[in-house]
Parts: sequence; C-alpha cells; structure tokens
Amino acid sequence: MQLLSLPQEALGAKTVATFRKHALESSAPRSLLEPRYQLITDDFNCARYRTGQAPGHYESYFQRANHPAQPLAFWVRYTIFSPTGRPQDAIGELWAVVFNASTGRHVVAKTEVPFDRCTFSNDLFAVRIADSELAPGVLVGRAGSSTNSVMWNLGYVGDAPPVFDLPLDRYEARFPKAKALVGVPMAHVTGTTIRRAESSIA
Repeated sequence: MQLLSLPQEALGAKTVATFRKHALESSAPRSLLEPRYQLITDDFNCARYRTGQAPGHYESYFQRANHPAQPLAFWVRYTIFSPTGRPQDAIGELWAVVFNASTGRHVVAKTEVPFDRCTFSNDLFAVRIADSELAPGVLVGRAGSSTNSVMWNLGYVGDAPPVFDLPLDRYEARFPKAKALVGVPMAHVTGTTIRRAESSIA
C-alpha cells in the first residue's frame, strides 16, 4: 500500500483552469514537470485504448494519499469505459472520494463525460477528462454536481522507481487482461481539495 503525504487547506471556489495554473506554477518544481524528469517510461504509462475500437475496454489511472499527521485521505480515478461493440458510447469517468476519519463524514463524487471531450494519450502520460487533468506532477480536476462535489488542485513528486506487478513483456500481451503498475511510489502530494455535501459512510 502507498502511504502518501497530503497537506490540506481550505480555499474559496476556483475554476479548474485556475487550479491547473496554480499547480503548474507552485505545487511542484518546474523542472520536475519537464519530459526528462518523468518518473516512468511513457511506453508503459500511456493508454492502451484506441479510439473507435470495437472490443470492449476498461482502463483507469488513480492516485491516493493519506495526510501525514491528520486522519484525512483522498482517492481520485480517471477512467475509460467503452462497451463491447459500441465505441460510440465510450465515456470518460472521474471518481473522487475524500475521507475524514475525525468526523466520520466523507464525500463521494462521480462525473461521466462523452469520450469526444476526453484525451488519453497513446504515447505520453497525458490524461484529460473535460477540464480535469492528470500528467507528470499535475493532478487537477473536479467531479460530482453543484450540490455534491470534490475539486482537487494537487501536485506530486517522487524519486522511487516505478513498481511493475508483472514482467514487462506482459504489459503488451493479451494475457492477463488486467495489468497494474505504480508509476510514482511513495509520492509526496501537495495542494488543496474542496469538498461539498459531506455524508456519513459506515
């Protein structure tokens, strides 16, 4: 399990575009966002889905982090879902959960977006669902509705080598279907989350 650092603070409402600018300028050192500092080979950390393919496909990127001193945590996932034989119905999904063990109240949010408003690069680590983005050093976005939502403005850095759950040749093979890797183990995450409509989760 990854145990990541998550300093948190409250901010007023801001647009995701402003969040992305803040993340790029201040959340992570500029040098860590340059291609030569990417922490995993793009050949492995790029999307396998091909737009318009007939076979069904599910693929996701996620990050999670625990606050180092407080009982707070988050989990964010960027997902492709394309039904078998219906590539025109492919969507991008954003999932976000923010946990607060002090209060026992948490926020769970999800957004679905038509795939023509998404980008999952096949040769770079670059993911975008509507105006939410995941890239080297940048984790910015929002999910949910006006009454129940999570917005995040985060940067991350780490110098541990990537962790592959399988031999490298298996990542391009037909079997196994599910292939997992950890691109930035033990990353240090900085930034902010905004939560609306907290609810209890048993």
